Amino acid sequence: VTDTTCAKLVTAAFVAGGGVWLPAEHAPASLAQLMTIDHASLRTVVASYLAPYLAHNSVAAKALEVSTAVQGVAVYGHDNCHLWDHLAFRTFDSDGCGIDALAAIFTELGYTRRDELRFDKKKLVAYWFTPPVDQSQRAAGGAHQSQDDVDGLDQPQHDTGVAGRAGPDGPSTGACNYPRIFVSYLLVDQLSPAATAVVHRYTSAAAGSGSGAIANAARAGRCPWPTPTLADYNTLAAESEYAAWTLVHGFGLNHVAISVHQLVRSITERGGGNSLDDENRDDLSLEGGCKTSVSQPITCLEDVIALLMAAPHSLLLNAEGGVVKVSPDGLLRQSATSAQLRPMVFACGGAADVPGGYIEFAERLALPHFAEVEAAGGVLREDQRRDGFEVGNADKIFESTYVGQTGAR
Repeated sequence: VTDTTCAKLVTAAFVAGGGVWLPAEHAPASLAQLMTIDHASLRTVVASYLAPYLAHNSVAAKALEVSTAVQGVAVYGHDNCHLWDHLAFRTFDSDGCGIDALAAIFTELGYTRRDELRFDKKKLVAYWFTPPVDQSQRAAGGAHQSQDDVDGLDQPQHDTGVAGRAGPDGPSTGACNYPRIFVSYLLVDQLSPAATAVVHRYTSAAAGSGSGAIANAARAGRCPWPTPTLADYNTLAAESEYAAWTLVHGFGLNHVAISVHQLVRSITERGGGNSLDDENRDDLSLEGGCKTSVSQPITCLEDVIALLMAAPHSLLLNAEGGVVKVSPDGLLRQSATSAQLRPMVFACGGAADVPGGYIEFAERLALPHFAEVEAAGGVLREDQRRDGFEVGNADKIFESTYVGQTGAR
């Protein structure tokens, strides 16, 4: 690394900390993170994945509409990109069709690969990617840091790490926190020889078209290989429902997650309220979370769940491991709908209902050092909340597309 590059990294670390020196783990990971963010391209890429996903998954679109039906909030607008917690994709580790083929478009725009997560029973591996840091916004946030904020940077962090996302987030600041990216892949060679051969037959066809074609197919929400046969689908489903889902959907967006704390902030700052009336809202208390009461705006994950489950929506939620999946530290709380079944006509002419996409809601609570700040009414930066992902939570959320949650046969 040249002296000039080192100087830029050191200077940016100082600026990112608002004029205070950050510990090494909070300094920018690379010079790429210090480059000016191409907001137009990032917004275009995110929107290109969301459009086919919402068009093909009416239940997910309905859940999104219901949970964000607040006067003055246009959830699809650029000003609300902070509402997306993460976008999740599935891939095969075969013939160059794995994580790198899909993640390249994000890393080229400044995303940084973070932690590995392993799911041995499901034969899956995943990585998540943190979005680029807008140094001008980070510096603006630093200018308002208290000494408590600075001291908090020395506190122990979770194994999953705390990403340095953009500074003061949300509508009132005009900052735009882009979604995390979560990409998993199936260890194809750990399947039976018959199932492995099925996957290779399709991925080899995709590899022949080039990485650009694979990326374009993913953004269009279609497969990068020919339409599969029902026999091939059933062969994979018998061993790995993840594999069967990926075979029929390719690398299109599997699900999007809404940030609950950002949703709450949007409602509060705009004076709106997704209130439930006395008839449609019960006193709901779920493990580790708040207890809802009648006729109050959304304040936590349980409020969102109550809204989605209440008539007339009555959406089916993934109950594997409990409706709310909670990390061991209690700071990452997630819930998801069950995947919507979609009719599909296979290459052989056979037809079947297959699971499509679903939607998730993620609640990231304040890190211990900042909990009192939030309790006193303070507004936290994104990096003062629990970041990353949890194997135990994600393992259950994968099953939103499984037979046990969708009822598919």
